Amino acid sequence: MRNAPSCPMCGSPGIELYPNLHDRFFAAPGRWALRRCPSCDHGWLHPMPEPEDLAKLYSSYWEEFDSLFPRVGQGPRGFGGRTLFDIATLAALRAMGYEDSVGSAASQFFARILPLVPPLKEILDGTVMSLRPKDTGRLLDVGCGDGSFLVLMRSLGWKVSGIDPDPAAARVARDRHGLDVSVGNIEEVDLPQGAYDAVTMQHVIEHVHEPISVLEAAGVVLKPGGVLSIRTPNLDSLGHGRFRDMWMHLDPPRHLRLFIPSTLSQCVERAGFTILDVHTSPRSAQTVFDLSNAIRKSPGARSARGPASRSLLSRMFLLHEALVCAVGRDAGEEIVLLATRN
Repeated sequence: MRNAPSCPMCGSPGIELYPNLHDRFFAAPGRWALRRCPSCDHGWLHPMPEPEDLAKLYSSYWEEFDSLFPRVGQGPRGFGGRTLFDIATLAALRAMGYEDSVGSAASQFFARILPLVPPLKEILDGTVMSLRPKDTGRLLDVGCGDGSFLVLMRSLGWKVSGIDPDPAAARVARDRHGLDVSVGNIEEVDLPQGAYDAVTMQHVIEHVHEPISVLEAAGVVLKPGGVLSIRTPNLDSLGHGRFRDMWMHLDPPRHLRLFIPSTLSQCVERAGFTILDVHTSPRSAQTVFDLSNAIRKSPGARSARGPASRSLLSRMFLLHEALVCAVGRDAGEEIVLLATRN
């Protein structure tokens, strides 16, 4: 462990926001604090694990991932056995310009009305990390895990590759889905320069010691004009405001850095990108509510798990957060950032 008393973004002395935090999900031994910068509002873990110790914190991560984030039902079934969420997702893809392989009347109807419901469109936009068919080409997903996202994008016409530091996750992606996945970190793996039309990082940047180095490596493999798409927890979210030290996205000791839109933007710009869009999204609000609530109910738990189905309160929380985001407040659970290589 290394002491981290000062802000890694601007160097200002940090304020201890929450002391004596422990691992709520995978029982890693130790105690940590979350510090926050009074100057730029960046958040970080203190003390911080050494880079060579990070792999130990993920030793059972993928084996237990489904129990931590169960694939719960998304709503009542209908229209040939598909859930309403499935139909809405197909409609969102159609509205974005992707081909609708099903072509059902229901998805066509939803595609026409989706632009009239911006909060729902925003939530569904995360399915493809805000990438559009006009960008279609070679895609690299950094921190691809078991490859579920890559499978979807491949079905939509992308030529996909992935990279993940966890050999077990990479093995699942290769053996189960036939994906091209390398093991390691993007700064270390030998990847072709200027080869990718898009690079995605979904809940990755908060796990790394040196986010600017990771972003610079992404810039090297992107084509000029290529798109970088990032999603990461928002330290200014409604969920953090409600649950405080029980907020699931604190996730010590795996979440080393926690951003707000301005600090993430600073990192991306320092790495040589031009930002196209940055905002926050309520997409994960239900998961955040239910898991944070589980932690609150058992604050000493070291293997907290959410309910098998979404709670009514979490649906109400999602609606509230969607409305707050719709009026322009950056209070969503996720920061969404799109940038292009200079």
